[in-house]
Amino acid sequence: SNRGASLLNIGRVKDAIKCFRKALDQNPQHLEALHNLGVAYAAQKQYEKALECFDRTIAGDPDLYAAYCGKSEVLSALQRYDQAIQVSRDATRLDGNEPTAYADMGFAYLKLGRFEDSIKAYDRAASLQDRSNETARLHALALSELAVLCEKKRDYHKAIQFNSKSIQRYETPMALHNLGVLYVGEGQPVKAKSSFSKALKLDPRYFPTNAALGVLSAQEGNLASAMRFLSQAH
Repeated sequence: SNRGASLLNIGRVKDAIKCFRKALDQNPQHLEALHNLGVAYAAQKQYEKALECFDRTIAGDPDLYAAYCGKSEVLSALQRYDQAIQVSRDATRLDGNEPTAYADMGFAYLKLGRFEDSIKAYDRAASLQDRSNETARLHALALSELAVLCEKKRDYHKAIQFNSKSIQRYETPMALHNLGVLYVGEGQPVKAKSSFSKALKLDPRYFPTNAALGVLSAQEGNLASAMRFLSQAH
């Protein structure tokens, strides 16, 4: 099983599966091998096989936190998000100080469009020192989706708050551009231009931001700047 884990870590998934199966042939109660086999199947997107492995692992050891996380992630991959949330909750009852189950829960809520619940789960994961780049990206996505809902209601103040938090978690040209658009909607052109400028620092050729700054410059009567930005927008 140790060799299988090493093979899995370097991406040799098929060889890892052979090792885990061999270990289980020798000892069907080898729960570590069974759990790792589930991880390997999940990596190959053989989700039903992975789910069976995680279920058998949990049946053998109901206190194995990692198996619940693996099961939740597989259920989300199968788009069974409500079940994924419940399994993640079970994991948090086992250990409320580990971030993985909260991040898994946040993802399932995000896919269901329950953005406030998603943000709460991701907030908890972050408070438990989850430093995963992917968790930060998805946390930011949940915040930006909630900002979009607020923008549709013309609640620019709340939209700006959520978008700003999104940028704190994961800064992208699109997020900075969207914040600039919100400031335009709230009638704050100076802050809008500041956000747009930050977006262009990340990507000088980002089309929407160059176009937006071109329009703002034209409205201010600065035709030279307008032409410069609009030329970048082509």
